Amino acid sequence: MAQGIQMPYLNWDYKDQQLAFSEWKDFLESYLVIINVDEAKKWHYNLLSVGTKGREFWETWQLSPNQKADSSGILKKFEEHLIGTPNNGRQSVIAKLNIQPPDVSRRVTLRFKADTGANGSIMPIRCMQQMYLNKDDRRKVIQRNRATLTAVNETAIHHHGVVKMPVQLNDSTWITSVFYVCERDGPAILSCDASEKLGKIKVKKSRNISAVTDTAAGKQIKDTDDLQRVYPDRSEGLGNMPGEYDIELKEDASPVVALPRKYRSNLETKYG
Repeated sequence: MAQGIQMPYLNWDYKDQQLAFSEWKDFLESYLVIINVDEAKKWHYNLLSVGTKGREFWETWQLSPNQKADSSGILKKFEEHLIGTPNNGRQSVIAKLNIQPPDVSRRVTLRFKADTGANGSIMPIRCMQQMYLNKDDRRKVIQRNRATLTAVNETAIHHHGVVKMPVQLNDSTWITSVFYVCERDGPAILSCDASEKLGKIKVKKSRNISAVTDTAAGKQIKDTDDLQRVYPDRSEGLGNMPGEYDIELKEDASPVVALPRKYRSNLETKYG
C-alpha cells in the first residue's frame, strides 16, 4: 500500500467484465506510478493483483523473461481472456481522466462515461474504496448533501453524499467537479456540463424542431394548424377550470429562466 491507496485487484466475478478490466487497469497503472516501479518489475504486481484465477492463466502462457518485462503485452493478454479481442470499431463516449482525490498526495486515473443527458456526475462507491482503503478516510471526504437524484426512468437514486475532486482530461485545465457517491454497478458518470468544460463533448445550442412526424397517422405536423387538424378533439376550449383566476406573485419573487434541456448528442444528426 502507498499513500493510502490499496493495490487494485481484478474482479473476475463482476458482471460487466469490460468495466472490471478497465477500472483494474487504470488503477493499477496509477498505483505503479505512485510507488515508482521499474518497467521490468511491473509483472510481479500484475501477477499479485489478478488473483488465483489470473495466475492460473499466467501459468499456461509460459512467458519468456522479455515477455514478462512487457507490461502492456501482459495487460493485453488478460484483456483478451477476460472480454475477448477488443472491437476497435466500437465507438463510445468514454473519458479517461486524471483526478486528484482529497487527502491523497498523488493523482489517479479513472474512466468516466461522458453523459450528455446527465445533470450531475456520479462516483460509484467501489471507486472510492479503491482510492481510500480506510472507511473512516472515505467518510471524512464525503460531504452530506440533501439533493435528490432521479434516473431517466424516474426512479430515485440513493447517494451517500458528495465529494469534490479536481479533474483533468489529457492536458486540459483542471476543473473542480462535484460527484455524487452512489451504490451502482455501472461506470462513473461525468455530467454534460463537466464534459463540455473539459472539451470531451460539444453540445450545440438547442433549436426548435421544425417538424414532428405522427407515425400513427402517417402525417407530418409542420404548424399549429396541422396539429389541430390531426387532433381536433384536443384543440377546443381553454380547459376545464371554471371561472376566472388571477395569478398573484409575491413582492420579493425572483424571475427564473427555464432553459430548454440539451438533447443527446446522438440525436443531433436526426434533429440538428
